[in-house]
Amino acid sequence: MDHSLVAEVEGLNARLLQTKEKIINSWKSQYDVLQAENEKEYHLSLAKLQDELQSHKENIEKIQQQVICDGKELESRAKALQELKQALQIVMCNTDSSLQTQEALTNQRENKMHDLEKKKDLLVHQSKATEKQLREIEMYSKFYSERLALNIIKCSGGRLQFVFTSINPNDPEAVCYFFMKIEGENRKYNVVDCEPAVPDLEELVEKLNRTNNLKSFVVAVRKRFKDIECKKS
Repeated sequence: MDHSLVAEVEGLNARLLQTKEKIINSWKSQYDVLQAENEKEYHLSLAKLQDELQSHKENIEKIQQQVICDGKELESRAKALQELKQALQIVMCNTDSSLQTQEALTNQRENKMHDLEKKKDLLVHQSKATEKQLREIEMYSKFYSERLALNIIKCSGGRLQFVFTSINPNDPEAVCYFFMKIEGENRKYNVVDCEPAVPDLEELVEKLNRTNNLKSFVVAVRKRFKDIECKKS
């Protein structure tokens, strides 16, 4: 081989090595720069992500706190709503009770008014019956006075006093009497304060109320008085 050619080849190889080293060094330098930039960008991105994560974490905590607060608020509102429902139910029950009470009182008042009307009618009827009986007694008063020496006196409280004289021949001025009153829904005769006392007065009054024969009753009582006065003599 020609020495000049060998030397040229060697020179080319040397330049090739130098060029290779330059290229490698250039790539290495660029790689180092890129590596440094990538690391810097990575750290920046990582820091940004950490900041974002921290921000998201704080937001999540805030949301959780808000959810807890909202939950408590909802629970409080639900409790208040339940209390309002219970209060409303009590008011409705009281209203129903009041309405029922009012209705009952209205019915009771109407019943009482009806009873009062019935009692009023009964009193009017009784009053008319009493007046009729008193008129009948007054009609017989003259007869009693002439035949039986009896005087009938109107007293307070709707009572009549039957006063007998000339019972005892030995004492014509001696007085026997009893008080009579018409009472009750059935307008029954009631005799009290009988002087002198007649032993079977109760039976005579019972017969009077059964027969409504006042004349017979007066005659019977006068006979009892006469028997009692004669025994005294």
